[in-house]
Amino acid sequence: MEPISSTASIAYFLQKGLYYLLIALLVFNLLQRKHLKSGAKKRLATLYLAIVVLVLMTTAVLIRRFNFSESLLLPVILAAALLVLSKRSRFFPFRINCLKCGQRLGWQRFLYHDSNLCESCESSDNKSDNQGDKTDQP
Repeated sequence: MEPISSTASIAYFLQKGLYYLLIALLVFNLLQRKHLKSGAKKRLATLYLAIVVLVLMTTAVLIRRFNFSESLLLPVILAAALLVLSKRSRFFPFRINCLKCGQRLGWQRFLYHDSNLCESCESSDNKSDNQGDKTDQP
């Protein structure tokens, strides 16, 4: 039987694909810096996702470097999937629709605002909060 080429392995495929995904996540995370006041949770979520991708990519690199069995990828992938699924509210705080009225959110609100509310719902919440503050004061 002929040995499998190192470029035809699953670890090589994951290493190359995850590299570009990691770069995309980190660039997106840098773009979110402009919206620190309104989107801190979503910025942390992209950072957490980048960390998971980095761990998977590092595992693939180490498997290729030291010629380990590619079956070692399976437990790492399963552990990463279980972590992401168990903490999915931290990893995926993005919502397509407004939580209050169900209206579809614009891409800016979808990507950069933690409230997951459309502009009209968020402004009505702010008005009601401000009115409640005024009535509580003597």
